[in-house]
Amino acid sequence: MNKTAAIILLSVIIMAIPELALAGEFYQLTPTWFGYVYYLLSMALIAACFYTSYLVYSTMKGGKLGLPWILFLISFGTLLLRTALGFLTFIDVGYFKAVVFAVLDLIFIVALMIGLLLYKENLN
Repeated sequence: MNKTAAIILLSVIIMAIPELALAGEFYQLTPTWFGYVYYLLSMALIAACFYTSYLVYSTMKGGKLGLPWILFLISFGTLLLRTALGFLTFIDVGYFKAVVFAVLDLIFIVALMIGLLLYKENLN
């Protein structure tokens, strides 16, 4: 996969993430099986983000792990944590207040935006 295709794929995946990341308060999904499917697809999307980031990283000249990629990994890890906490709430194992999800959303957005800006600056 060449660098341009990997960047386009990463951009498409990032554009799909805010629907998951900015959901805000956790909603009860009915029927129950739909909730399980939703969280399974969320985890698959996050795994695709990690894989696409790795593909872009591996196509870079020299392949050095810089600050933009560390911020990407932090943002996707935050999204993974948020989805896992939402799943625990869904199956009634734990309850987390909306402020926890809001803080995780802010960390995700800030780390992702700073990572994108630094990556764009490194391209020039």
